[in-house]
Amino acid sequence: MAQLTPLGQRALYLHNAAPTAFKDFLTELELRTTLITVAVTEAPQHEILVAQGRAQEARTLLRILQECHLPRQQKPIPQV
Repeated sequence: MAQLTPLGQRALYLHNAAPTAFKDFLTELELRTTLITVAVTEAPQHEILVAQGRAQEARTLLRILQECHLPRQQKPIPQV
């Protein structure tokens, strides 16, 4: 079974401790991530790469938090 990152483990703990609050937080984070991602299209040319990096990091963080509670894919056990 794949291991969660330390951030994923803490996110799972929060998800389990306060699922409604965690869901509300994710909704706000998703909106913020969208704004950060759209900002890439409006960034001045000399800031595009920085804006792109911010968008990539925001999307990665959002994905980690969204997926922390999903079942991990298990590797098949080899038959002997």
